Amino acid sequence: MRRWFQRLLTLALTGFLLPGVVWAQEAIIQGRVTDERGEPLPGANVSITELTIGSATDIDGNYSFTVPADLVRGQTVTLVARFVGYKPAEQQFELTPGRHTFDFTLEPDLLRLEEVVVTGVAAETPRKKLSFTVDRVDTEKLQQVIAPDPGTALQAKVAAAVVVRPTGEPGRDPSIRLRSATAIRGDQEPLIIVDGVIMEGSLADLNADDIESIEVIKDAAAASIWGSRAANGVIRIFTKRGTNVAAGRTQVTIRNDFGISSPYRFIDMAESHPYLVAEVNGKLRFVDQDGNPLSPGDNPVLDPDGIADNPWPCIEQPVKQPDGTITEELYCNISDPQRDFFTSNPTFNNYISVAQNTQKTNFMASFSNTREGGILREVTGYTRQNFRINLDHRVLNNLDFSASMMYGQSERDDVVEGPGSPFYGLLFMPPNVNLEAPNEEDGSKYNWDAAWVYGLSLELNPLYELANRDRKRRVVRQLASFKTNWRPFRWLMLEGLVGLDRQQTYWKDLFPRGYLSDNPADFKGRLYRFNQDNRAINTSLTALLSYSFGDLNTKLKLSYLYEDERTEQFSVTGREFAVSGVEDLGATVGDKTIDSYIADIRSENYFAILTFDFKDRYIGDVMIRRDGSSLFGPDARWATYYRASVAWRLGEEPFFNVPGINEFRLRASIGTAGLRPGFSAQYETFSIVSGNPVKNTLGNRLLRPAKSTAIEYGVNIDFLDRYSFQASYALNKTEDQILLVPLPAATGYRFQWRNAGTLEGNTFEMQLNTILAQRDDFSWTLDITFDRTRQKITELFVPPYRTGFYYIAPNETFGIIYGEYFARSLDDIAPMLDPGAATPYAGMSLDDFMVNEDGFVVLKSAYGTPDEKPIKVLDPASGNPVLRKIGDSNPDFNMGFATNLRYKNFNLYALVQWQKGGDVYNNTRQWVLRELRGGDVDQRGKKVKKPWGYYATLYNVNATNNYFVEDGGFVKLREVSLTYTLGRRALAAFMPSLQQLRVGVTGRNLLTFTGYKGYDPESARNVDVNGTADPTVFGGDSYGYPLFRSFTFTVQLVF
Repeated sequence: MRRWFQRLLTLALTGFLLPGVVWAQEAIIQGRVTDERGEPLPGANVSITELTIGSATDIDGNYSFTVPADLVRGQTVTLVARFVGYKPAEQQFELTPGRHTFDFTLEPDLLRLEEVVVTGVAAETPRKKLSFTVDRVDTEKLQQVIAPDPGTALQAKVAAAVVVRPTGEPGRDPSIRLRSATAIRGDQEPLIIVDGVIMEGSLADLNADDIESIEVIKDAAAASIWGSRAANGVIRIFTKRGTNVAAGRTQVTIRNDFGISSPYRFIDMAESHPYLVAEVNGKLRFVDQDGNPLSPGDNPVLDPDGIADNPWPCIEQPVKQPDGTITEELYCNISDPQRDFFTSNPTFNNYISVAQNTQKTNFMASFSNTREGGILREVTGYTRQNFRINLDHRVLNNLDFSASMMYGQSERDDVVEGPGSPFYGLLFMPPNVNLEAPNEEDGSKYNWDAAWVYGLSLELNPLYELANRDRKRRVVRQLASFKTNWRPFRWLMLEGLVGLDRQQTYWKDLFPRGYLSDNPADFKGRLYRFNQDNRAINTSLTALLSYSFGDLNTKLKLSYLYEDERTEQFSVTGREFAVSGVEDLGATVGDKTIDSYIADIRSENYFAILTFDFKDRYIGDVMIRRDGSSLFGPDARWATYYRASVAWRLGEEPFFNVPGINEFRLRASIGTAGLRPGFSAQYETFSIVSGNPVKNTLGNRLLRPAKSTAIEYGVNIDFLDRYSFQASYALNKTEDQILLVPLPAATGYRFQWRNAGTLEGNTFEMQLNTILAQRDDFSWTLDITFDRTRQKITELFVPPYRTGFYYIAPNETFGIIYGEYFARSLDDIAPMLDPGAATPYAGMSLDDFMVNEDGFVVLKSAYGTPDEKPIKVLDPASGNPVLRKIGDSNPDFNMGFATNLRYKNFNLYALVQWQKGGDVYNNTRQWVLRELRGGDVDQRGKKVKKPWGYYATLYNVNATNNYFVEDGGFVKLREVSLTYTLGRRALAAFMPSLQQLRVGVTGRNLLTFTGYKGYDPESARNVDVNGTADPTVFGGDSYGYPLFRSFTFTVQLVF
């Protein structure tokens, strides 16, 4: 019995003492993190650098975490406290069992020198140690005015990031170019990566409320790490993950935005006309030469003086009577059709997020419901619903798991743009036409042929199409990434990542049975359906090795990436509905047109990057990457890319002792990256004509990706604790341009895709961030960006060609506008007067001509008469118009000004963009001269009047000419917000659970100062000729959806 008692006592004592022994072997790290005023910093991160173990601070700034016994060896470790916007603080100590208490007081990092970036580098790197340019837009700037999409959020905030919205249609992506262009044919879009997912779909599907930060690298000198996809640069988007929430706390954010979108500018249209009018029975009417009123089927009679200065008369328009019958009555209201077509529509965004942060797990889940109404009548605009969840979990002390998932669905009214669209027909409508009159045929709204009366216009009522043609695009989008980090040793981290981007697009275009049109085929209706499923998966395995040799710190990153993309699409058109009101292809009885397409793309890539940091002041890296892709020709399946960069932190040298300089860094980098060919470019393709295959393009087994080589030189200077300046000069040369080359008829094929040109460019950019004032209750910052880009085609192995308004030729500026030229000086026409010239002016003297008040050369004998017209420059040998350079779409420079003024609880923010120069070809202004509707024609009130034939000559049967080249420069108030915020202390008295209340008003595109005569010089970049004219390079205006202004009221609650 005694022996059993001793055994039980021993077990009891062991059980009692063992936890103490285990506890004694562990280390508990605790303390508090505050700012320089002693205020707690909730959500600050405190961790041991060598062990990557740590915790976030709670709402009172306190932190505590445990280091497992097996990691406690008495070694010297570094404890670092970090918080966004503050300089990190660190403390070295011996890690021994027991409790260790360390309090930190963090100083504001006003110049963001300690801000960490991860894009384009081997591992997380402080901004002060970068050897090439990486721009970062953080949540503070993104939240000032919530942009409709992440691309628009970059406008005027990043130097040399050209972000253009060529259309104001809600739900459409902006066009983006970083520095100079790299592709003669095709777009300049950078590679987009969201939480590790390589994006293939639209940026418009992302909710900007979810974004934590955006990092931008602009060309091959930095983006080489992404090889053949990265010649246009890279934009990486990081979404919120709950890491900034105080430890142990659940944070709920509710945000509601309600506002209105409205047009802010109309095109100047003719308020007068050149036709005979007279008062008949007290009403102004169109009349003939004898003063008799015309009938609706007659054409107006031109006034003998040929001057468009007569007022618009009354005309017959349909009217629906109380009994439902339609009669014709005189309509005498005169109004601008643009004001009847455009309207104001509501816009809103409802957003809720839930985030939590614990020692091992953090997450963020959000839902948003968005509507952008646009500025058109009879259409809904754009709606979107998004759900996102991001999760990080520490499985073991050396094993982490992360997941990011988004599901979204959207729908937009896909209104047709360009010639033949409602925007086109609108500007041909005379001001005396009633667009809301009923149709004589069926009594429905918006008389479809309202402008046909008196032959005033050949175009159709634009409101009728908006109300009756159902053209919608629905998208279902899924983004997901899963990442695991394992640190088996202090010097080694292994990472595996899988990313998915899936976009399902459902598009329809419906003309219902009974649709009224000048095309008889539409009367019985037509339905077009298009479905596309695009699925892209990227998988990567990465090893990061870190080691220090005294003052030399090195990192080696080895990575393998596999990409698999599949696109399936199917379309069908059905004609002639058997019955009305049935939206079904099965109800169509006419012939059906069916098309389908499947594309599989696979790529695998390897790269290695070695970085070094010697004594914190000599920094550099070298990188090599090998890319293989099924998009390359079969005999050119692999390509190699490289990068080398260096930086010298001159300000860290012992001999550098300049007062007030916080950081002085010189840097240089060189790198290569590529542009992949399109899917079908390497293959033989055929067209089907009358059921028979006809050869189209010849395949190319040697087709290579275009190769861009970029060199960047830069300097960063931070001084006086208030100013941060960076400047870069970048040279870019992109060879092996992928172009469609015409072939001799003997080959049997029309074209072949070849590597057939070189495009070179250079960019000078600067950025200055200033802190004008910084006190407890008042702060004022100003950020300025500047960039200037020049680009030129230096080699072209195809015949020079025109594409739309533009000209592609060797040794010519890229973005040049070519066309016919109306003489501006007598020297322009001198060769045309030679007696042997094949022109109508051969043998005449310069004394027979003059330059009129518009600056055009005209015949003296015709000046001031109905025969006055500008003289076009002709080739003396052939008599044909001379084609010459008439404009350049490249701006002289771009600047952005962002200022933020805070006074106590009030915050005022404004963003201004200035584009100096950059020509736009205004085809919208040109085409309406066909029917004398342009504002140029209106001569009422002018001292010197020109005849209508003068402007008909300038119309030039819509051929490109210098009269319609306009300066597209502007100064635009992009964003404004005024907010009032109450914090936890102010709210504690009446709602303790409420941590923050913010109310505010915001505005976008509020003011535009420009000499441009269209709706907006930015949305005037809406002409894309078969994918060859990127809006960031070429300026062409041809009846696009105008940009609009929006005002929004915001309420945000944080619990």
